[in-house]
Amino acid sequence: MRVTYNSQGWRDEEHGFENNSGAFRILVLGDSFMEAYSVELKDTFHKQLERFALENGVPIEVINLGVGGYGTLQEYLVFDEIGKRYKPDIVLLGFFLTNDVTDNSLAIDTMITKDSERVKSRPYLDSSETTWKITQVDYEGARRRFLANIAKRDAAFHRLSGQPALLQFIVHAVNRIKTTLAENRKNSENNEDLGDIVENKKVRSFVWYGVNYCQEPPEYTEAWSVTERILKRLKNDVSSIGGKLFVFTVPGLLEVVPERLKKISKRRVPKPELICLEEVPGYNRLAGILNELEIDYVDLLPSFRNNRTNDGRSLFRLSDEHWNEKGHNLAATIVYSSLIEKGLFPLARKN
Repeated sequence: MRVTYNSQGWRDEEHGFENNSGAFRILVLGDSFMEAYSVELKDTFHKQLERFALENGVPIEVINLGVGGYGTLQEYLVFDEIGKRYKPDIVLLGFFLTNDVTDNSLAIDTMITKDSERVKSRPYLDSSETTWKITQVDYEGARRRFLANIAKRDAAFHRLSGQPALLQFIVHAVNRIKTTLAENRKNSENNEDLGDIVENKKVRSFVWYGVNYCQEPPEYTEAWSVTERILKRLKNDVSSIGGKLFVFTVPGLLEVVPERLKKISKRRVPKPELICLEEVPGYNRLAGILNELEIDYVDLLPSFRNNRTNDGRSLFRLSDEHWNEKGHNLAATIVYSSLIEKGLFPLARKN
């Protein structure tokens, strides 16, 4: 599979800011699910949505500004700096419950991100301020770390590129076994280290799954409050240019197939009983906020659960737990129908 980007760095074809053709414009915001580097460009959510409309005689242009790793604040900043220049009629925001809320919270993000340099590379809305204040981003530090990681990756690639595939596999396997044995030996020699690992597992579980805890932790209450402020500002800014904000949920593999989470709970979740696997409270929380803000939305989770296989392979690439082309197709189909149903999408125009 070939992953391509346009000249501006977006996972899309070229788009000019001026709408010379007069097409109905939709702008897509989101994280890696919308960037969609796991499928061909023609199979991405935004291209399939565009194709549905064109096949029904609607002149349309769907512009994708999704970026892997972005939270709601970064997605808002993308709209504010770039997206609004396209003057979209509709802005679609794909909301990924698994980490969008935590990405908006400096307090939660810091729990699992011990490297202060990394935390400084992401902007956060200052929750202690009643005014709109965003934390300062260390762009130079982020750039240095990025270049260092690229150099490390390239060096590893060059070391292995001349070796047969089987040998590469053996080298990786041996190194992984060595690392595991070393960690186990260290843990057995030092109970304090083992205690740290157990505590670290609890923290990671809290960060990864806390959004769907049966009882909402206070840290998540604050994170949701910040998220609500961002969504409200995004709605107002989209409205100020004559557009309409529409939100859709982005179901993850473990939410669509909760049985998978049950299987891995022994490794990842010290107290799986804290998580409401079937009800997924985070989805209800998001729905409540969007209703309060009078933002139209559609929840994709029920349809994804109805169309899944037991392991999720029908909708996800299990290698990276992102949607495959069928997952993107299902999402585009539901969103397209919802936009028409809510009167937000133009009907086919007669020649």
